[in-house]
Amino acid sequence: FPSHDSLVNYSVNIIIRHRALANVVRRRFRHLYGDMGVRKLRTVMSAYRETGGRNYKYVAFKFMFRACTKLHRTARLTTVPKDNEWDRAINCEALWNMICQLSYSTSLRIHIHCKLGIDLDTLQGVHRALVRCAEKATIDLKSASDSNFMCVLRSLWPKSQVSWLERMRTGIFELADGTMVPMRMFAPMGCGCTFEVMTLTLLAHCRVLDKGATVFGDDIIIAGGVAERLRHNLEEMGWKINVSKTFLEGNFRESCGAFACLTT
Repeated sequence: FPSHDSLVNYSVNIIIRHRALANVVRRRFRHLYGDMGVRKLRTVMSAYRETGGRNYKYVAFKFMFRACTKLHRTARLTTVPKDNEWDRAINCEALWNMICQLSYSTSLRIHIHCKLGIDLDTLQGVHRALVRCAEKATIDLKSASDSNFMCVLRSLWPKSQVSWLERMRTGIFELADGTMVPMRMFAPMGCGCTFEVMTLTLLAHCRVLDKGATVFGDDIIIAGGVAERLRHNLEEMGWKINVSKTFLEGNFRESCGAFACLTT
């Protein structure tokens, strides 16, 4: 579990807003500790009331949640097939890490939709249509999530959000032999908010050069006149261009698995 108690607080705030999760915590607590646990909870709540505390529900669920949860400082590293030749490294996150990350990713999606009018749930289809636009260039990145370096995010993201990024990422790989390795990246795939953080970071870079640019994960569509400059900027920050699926000029374009020949 990530290091900060604030993420435990974040988890509890999720629990008290979702009846199903609240019921899971209640049942788990009773299963583990029985009537003795219930009596202990009542004692704790009675002492809390005597101090003049008011947020009873929050305190009760935090007590039960901490009693039922094992904290993990690392994420287990494993691989899944990317294609017939290569495997992709991913994180195996603890359950509540993933729940917090998915909650944060939902907030980012809502922000992108409300502020920029971009719906990530349908943007993939938009990209597949935009490949027919001759004025646009398409750029694809190689091992994009592994190149989304935390040092870059700390420099570019607002400080208030950097603090949340630090809380959401586990930050340490645990290998099969027990070796622990710190991450330089934000997080590989497997983290519940990697996709949204990467999309928003790349979109910010692109929109400086082209207000009509659009990004879905590591698939970029941008005006052809500024594509080479964007490519240079991305490489300077550690991103790697997938040259086999990047088309800055010529008659071919590709994005989100859709190819187009502009002469047909």
